Amino acid sequence: MNENRMTTEDTWRHHWSSKKYLQFISENYSYHDVIRHVTAHLPLGSKCIELGGFPGFFSIYFNKYCGLQPTLIDFYFDEKIFREIMDFNGLRASDVRCIQHDVFAHQPTELYDLVASFGLIEHFKDLKEILMAHTKYMKPGATLLIALPNFKGINGLLQKYFDPDNLSIHNLNMMNLRLLKKGLEELGLLQIEVSYYPSTQVWIENLAERGIALNVIVRVVSQLTAFAGMLFGIKNKMLSNSIIVTARTSD
Repeated sequence: MNENRMTTEDTWRHHWSSKKYLQFISENYSYHDVIRHVTAHLPLGSKCIELGGFPGFFSIYFNKYCGLQPTLIDFYFDEKIFREIMDFNGLRASDVRCIQHDVFAHQPTELYDLVASFGLIEHFKDLKEILMAHTKYMKPGATLLIALPNFKGINGLLQKYFDPDNLSIHNLNMMNLRLLKKGLEELGLLQIEVSYYPSTQVWIENLAERGIALNVIVRVVSQLTAFAGMLFGIKNKMLSNSIIVTARTSD
């Protein structure tokens, strides 16, 4: 296992075996506004790759709603789960190209117009190494899109007290806007934007199976956080649940 990783294949095998993974990916799926914005300039049929992409939710979105040709790469892959999700969303398994490989060891045979990851980089110890794992897939003029959770605020407190095991596989040091921007600048990327995502939704993994009391707590915290967002704004360290990073390579 790469020493930079904070998870193993067993981590993700247990994660997906414990989840109700069948989801219909709608046009308003997570981060849809950001995705539509960063893909608006890409011609139909442009190629994208999603790092750490299993089971393919965002790759499905890229295919169905952005007209892109997606590839996903992940060191953990369950073909049965993948095929069930693709079928549930009315796609063929061949509509998303899959590569089961470690992103650090894998050497790309082609470069992409868009390189994306969602909830990936925070599972590693070394920021520069995981950012370089993204940039090696980018062609000249390509777009980078990274989304990661923000556990430096309210959502992180929930994780700390009610799901410390989940929190332990996240590198909270990654959840720093200045650090992320500096890391991309050092790699020579351009048009770098790092910001808090405007959503205050809080969550706990597998909440439906965690008991009535915790469900009530999460619901109350969600309502209080939403109210605080109305008063103080939602794009800030305490209330926002995610961080969005975009950048480009030079032409």
